[in-house]
Amino acid sequence: MITNRPAELLKHLPVFQVCSEEELDQLGQRMTHRVFDKHSLIYEQGQASRTLYLLIKGTVKRGSHSAGGREIIKEVLSPITMFGELGMVGEDRRSDFAMAMNDEVHILSLPLSHLRWLLQRNHNLAMNFMQWVGTRLRQTERRLESMVTKDARERIIDFILESARQNGKRVGLETLVRTCLTQQDIANMTGTSRQTVPS
Repeated sequence: MITNRPAELLKHLPVFQVCSEEELDQLGQRMTHRVFDKHSLIYEQGQASRTLYLLIKGTVKRGSHSAGGREIIKEVLSPITMFGELGMVGEDRRSDFAMAMNDEVHILSLPLSHLRWLLQRNHNLAMNFMQWVGTRLRQTERRLESMVTKDARERIIDFILESARQNGKRVGLETLVRTCLTQQDIANMTGTSRQTVPS
């Protein structure tokens, strides 16, 4: 879903459904459209947290690196999804990275300074945004809990079920899930070894 009017895309996000047409247009005018190649960094660890992103085409992974250098994938994002929001809740520098996982990943970026300006004027938007950030944090907590309490097989099963729920397409009695993740990516996301992940 790509349009020349970013305001039209914002309408698809529940967070912004309390905004007027004028407010959506103001946000849209300040958004920048960029296209990233596969494996390109959208942002990197340590970078200043000054931007909110909206994924409109392609797949993006967010992750970090352990002290030993192992990649830890926190989440895999599909359209239409916002990310990079932690700059709104006190993050000065990015604690993770975001990377394009396939060719022609389309991203809209919005300076957080303008979003803050609008949140101060639209209290319903501020409430929606806080609820959305809270939901994202609860999802992160559930993933962390799964890593601690479940074995490798259960974590992989949970990952497959969640992928089917979010991105699956029903084909007869089966659910088809298209993914650009490698076995190593899934292992990095579930805290398992590549050999544990079925091919």
